[in-house]
Parts: sequence; structure tokens; C-alpha cells
Amino acid sequence: MANHKISRRDFVFTSLAGSVAIAAGLYPFTNSPIVSIVKIKNGNIDYAVENAIDLIGGIENVLKNKSRIMLKPNLVGPDPRSTTKPEVIRALAQ
Repeated sequence: MANHKISRRDFVFTSLAGSVAIAAGLYPFTNSPIVSIVKIKNGNIDYAVENAIDLIGGIENVLKNKSRIMLKPNLVGPDPRSTTKPEVIRALAQ
């Protein structure tokens, strides 16, 4: 495992951005955000995304009678590990 150093300023900025993202993801009729975490196995991002959606109640629960939704990737810093992979956005869009 590589040892990656992060400055205090970057840590605070990333933490703040993450907190804002979590707050923005709150559903108006719940007291807490709904989150699912899935490990990508064998590079199968499509399956991981589908599994993550199933864990939060399925696509019907996500859409809740909406005709459109917005996909907003995380773009919180110049480090590629801080951003949403394009493959994940593609899988979500499908």
C-alpha cells in the first residue's frame, strides 16, 4: 500500500466538500442520508453500481416518480482518487 501524504489544508477542504456533498444528498423526508458502499470486484463497475442501487431500495426508490434525475460526479480536487470515475457515471446513466 502506497503512503500518500495530504496537507492539512487539503484534508480540511476535502472534509468540507464531503460534508457538503453528504448534506446535499439528504432526502427531504428522512432524517439521515441513505448510503450504500460496494466493493468493485474484478473491475466489474456495472455490477457494483447495480448492487449499490439495489442496497438503497432499487432504482424505483431512487427515482420516486421523477421523470429526470441529475448525476453529479465528485470533482473535489486535482487528485484522480478524489473524483468519480467516468465509468461509474456511465453505469449510473445506463
